[in-house]
Amino acid sequence: MENYKDPISLFKQTNFSKTIWWKLKVNISGYQNEKENKLVTEICKNRILRLIYPDIHQSTHKFSRILVQLYEDGYVCWINLDGLIIEKCELKKTENLRNEHFFIKDKVPLIIKWIQKQSELTNEYLWGRYIRPQF
Repeated sequence: MENYKDPISLFKQTNFSKTIWWKLKVNISGYQNEKENKLVTEICKNRILRLIYPDIHQSTHKFSRILVQLYEDGYVCWINLDGLIIEKCELKKTENLRNEHFFIKDKVPLIIKWIQKQSELTNEYLWGRYIRPQF
C-alpha cells in the first residue's frame, strides 16, 4: 500500500499527459478502501479513469480491488476487478475542446438561474437518485 501516493496529492495533480487512461465499458461501484464494502460512488459507463495501485501488470499477487482516479474530477476510489471491462482511451486536445468552452460559457447564465431556483426549494436527498437538470 505504501507504493501509491496520497489521494489528496493525486487530486491536485494537473499533468495527466503521460498517463494511460481507460474508458469504462460497464457501470461499476467505487469503494472507500481495498477491503471494506463502504460504497463511496457509482461510476457510470464511459467515464475515464487511470489505474493507480497496484500495478497489476508487474505484480504476481492476486488483487480483488484496485485504486483508480477518475479523469473528469480527479476523484479517487477503489473498484473491484471482478466484472471490470475497460478499453484504452486516447485523450487528445482538439479543436472540439475549444468549441466546448464556448458551448459551456453560453450555458453559464442558465445554470446560475437554475441553481438559484433550486436553492429556494426544500430538498430531501434520496440515496442513489439523480434527476438530470433541464436547461
